[in-house]
Amino acid sequence: DMTNEEAIRALSDIKRNCLLSLNEGVAVDIATSALERDRWISVDERLPDVSEKQSTGDWSRTVLFWCKPGFEAVGYYNASKEYWLTADEVSEYDWSEVTHWRPLPEPPKEET
Repeated sequence: DMTNEEAIRALSDIKRNCLLSLNEGVAVDIATSALERDRWISVDERLPDVSEKQSTGDWSRTVLFWCKPGFEAVGYYNASKEYWLTADEVSEYDWSEVTHWRPLPEPPKEET
């Protein structure tokens, strides 16, 4: 059986090494994103991308993060100041306290 991490690496290799049509490239990107959302990502591997620049710093989208004492929280990563902030903006965590994070799923599509 292949792990999510192995599948992500394989898809990345396919995209890098194969001549894909536009639709095939989009399909690889969609599959990779789906696999990424379904796993915890080590902060040593990478940090969340910055999605918004404000006077208070460069912030990620809302993510789920895991702290060393053994609990998870929903919040944001401030890339310019290297700390994590809970969504309720009550608790801050030093970068060394957070070990993993994962993106939240996409919100449901509104029916038209």
